[in-house]
Amino acid sequence: MYECVECGYKTDCLFRKLSTEVIKLSHCENCKQPVDKYIEYDNILTGIDATLHKTQAYRHLIHNSNIKSTMKLWLVYLLCDVYVAWQSLKKMSCDDADEPYSEGVFSMLFLLAVVDWLWYVVVLFLLITLFTDVSTKDHYLRTLVLSSFGKLLSLPALIWTTMHENIYFILIQIFILTSNITALKGPPF
Repeated sequence: MYECVECGYKTDCLFRKLSTEVIKLSHCENCKQPVDKYIEYDNILTGIDATLHKTQAYRHLIHNSNIKSTMKLWLVYLLCDVYVAWQSLKKMSCDDADEPYSEGVFSMLFLLAVVDWLWYVVVLFLLITLFTDVSTKDHYLRTLVLSSFGKLLSLPALIWTTMHENIYFILIQIFILTSNITALKGPPF
């Protein structure tokens, strides 16, 4: 079952094959717009629209795309968080000891990243459940993982360090939160 990216109406198909090389986009019965214009778009354009917080791009990614590696993506996000914490710990370390590089420190940082993610997911879920009637509860974790792509922005922020690094990380967290909220917004009807 697919979902119209414009209005959120459920539909059975995204397109019809007219021949082996020609397809015609299906139109939504509710809003009369193409069900999913993003199936004709290049992935980079969908990514740009998601970065611009377009709800249609998130609906395409969550409901109509064939992304099967959500758990792998979540693991990459966790590793980004661990790397940022590890580099932060390294900067705070006064001596040249190998302590920040030990496997025990990495394991502890990974565990903290998992706990931090779970805490974020639970709090956001409770807030959404209490204050809205969001229809994406069945796709909740998938939605959060796919809309948290802003976590990857922490790597360039570490590479191009400046004296305003903390501000960048705060802005990245705000971007991730607003992306999650945009992706979790239910259909407007």
